[in-house]
Amino acid sequence: MKPEDVSSEDRDWTQYYRPDDHYQIGREEIREFARSMKDGHIVHWDEKAAADRGHSGLVAPLTFTARLAGSGLNWLLDNVLLEYDTSAFVQTDQVFTYHRPMHAGDRLSLTMGLTPIRQKAGGDTIIVEGLLINDSGELVATLLTTAAGRRGAHAEPELAAALSDVMMGDFSPPTTTGWQEIDGVPTPPIGTWDHDLDAAVPRFEDVSVGDVLPPKTVTLRRGDLVNYAGISADWNPIHWSERAAGVVGLDTCAAHGMLTMGIGSSFVTGWVGDPTAVRDYRVRFTGIAYVAEDAPAEVEYTGRVKSLDDEARTATIALGATFRGKRIFGRATATVALR
Repeated sequence: MKPEDVSSEDRDWTQYYRPDDHYQIGREEIREFARSMKDGHIVHWDEKAAADRGHSGLVAPLTFTARLAGSGLNWLLDNVLLEYDTSAFVQTDQVFTYHRPMHAGDRLSLTMGLTPIRQKAGGDTIIVEGLLINDSGELVATLLTTAAGRRGAHAEPELAAALSDVMMGDFSPPTTTGWQEIDGVPTPPIGTWDHDLDAAVPRFEDVSVGDVLPPKTVTLRRGDLVNYAGISADWNPIHWSERAAGVVGLDTCAAHGMLTMGIGSSFVTGWVGDPTAVRDYRVRFTGIAYVAEDAPAEVEYTGRVKSLDDEARTATIALGATFRGKRIFGRATATVALR
């Protein structure tokens, strides 16, 4: 796709890109990611406990694919979305659909699809699809990321100066993953779900519409944001640089939407008892949790059973997340399998 086609109003196709190398999930990487999520479920930490539950290795947290997507988005910004800059991005929606668990040692590739950009006054809507494919060519998970971006922001003098001063820019690795355009729409076969639910998962007959999950309050400090920026490859400086946050009009540094979503996933799995019970997780971001150097943010998570599917034996959980009494999640749901 030519640079002029990226944001052209005439583009009516999704351009897909495939990496020329795989991504191998590391055991310690899973533990580090779980730590960033404040997720203490034993299958993310203890190999024997994971094996006792039928897993081939430690289980990756639900939003772990954000790590792969972050690397892919960084490549898109550097090579395709040349008129945009991550510091002028605001993520609005995220959807994950899971087809089988991901484990330490899995070798995966992420095929990305850049949909036509919808132009609106003052900004553009950018949607990136992701297909996570294993060594057998099977679809393990899908993701859909929606963000609002502003073309030309990287060329604004004040922002350009701030980025130049705070971003890493004095090292280029000798080799990097390359991405190639592919024709058409990839249609990999969906992987077979190969894991039985843990005994901790509630029985379908014991769950009712309206059941309330015990609320949970999580404290986020600036160190949590710096840590997550590194482990997730989300290097947007508005999450850790007061100067960059101020230039784009924020009160102070903002917690990553994906960090709050990830912690929300651990809230759900804490209730359902098994991370691999989650089949679908989606959040619309409607607010910001601000994290000042001297004022940690407290985010309160709530949930209730919104609906039940008798045939699939699943429950849909409606989630809420608030900061200082204001919602940071709009519509947010997780579909979980029950025994």
